[in-house]
Amino acid sequence: MRHLTQRTTRMPWVVMLLLCCVPLAGQGSDAKGNYVALGFGSESCQTFLQARSNGLDLPYRHWVTGYLIAVNKLTKDTVDM
Repeated sequence: MRHLTQRTTRMPWVVMLLLCCVPLAGQGSDAKGNYVALGFGSESCQTFLQARSNGLDLPYRHWVTGYLIAVNKLTKDTVDM
């Protein structure tokens, strides 16, 4: 009986310790809501349209594909954006 009591008392501490080791989701902005757009995400739509009309839009397509994959993975109940 004493062994069961020790186990029951120890279990919440073990759970709390394990929860401290679980990585948390990252934030994409600071406390004020500021963020930095990198790569083609900082380009204007006009720049993309010019590249597309010249047949040079492949890097943009790769960037958008990576972005959509991240949205699909990180958004709950989303399979195909």
